[in-house]
Amino acid sequence: YIKTRMLLSEAEKAEAESEMEELIASLRQRQRKDAYEQIKIACGALALRNDIGLGMFPKQPEPLRRDQTYRYQHDRQDLLDALAAMQDRSQRRLPPPVSNFAGIVGTEPYPVAKKAAEVLRRLIGHGVMKFLSLFKGSRSRSEIVATFLSVLELCRLHSVRIEDQTGEQEIAFVQKPDEKDLLLEES
Repeated sequence: YIKTRMLLSEAEKAEAESEMEELIASLRQRQRKDAYEQIKIACGALALRNDIGLGMFPKQPEPLRRDQTYRYQHDRQDLLDALAAMQDRSQRRLPPPVSNFAGIVGTEPYPVAKKAAEVLRRLIGHGVMKFLSLFKGSRSRSEIVATFLSVLELCRLHSVRIEDQTGEQEIAFVQKPDEKDLLLEES
């Protein structure tokens, strides 16, 4: 075959190659057609399966529930004893009533307005005081909180001024007209 091809002229070689290419192309086309036919057959068979299961979402099987009926028999006295024991346990868990703490713990609310008037009186008397000295003599936590809140309120009203020029956090009274007279009337 190779020797005969070598003996052919150029025109005959080109013609033989074009015939070969045509044969190869027709073979490939036939293979594609066969594959397409097989796919069509498979699609037809699978379409039936698709129609059967279309829109179905199967659920996993649920575990069987155990029978919940109570099978034991109890005497009436056993049940009463169990109820009494349960009540004893629940009473032990409860916090003690508030009345037990009446003499020991109590709240001492200290009015901020009263403390503000007291702070102003002290500042008018001394002129300038250290901030921490305002808290001296406070007898309870409530009074300390009231002192702090009263200083904040007086600062908001611009009745006092807090300065820290020397690092001692001094607080000074800023006198407004007729404010001294109002404070003296309150006391």
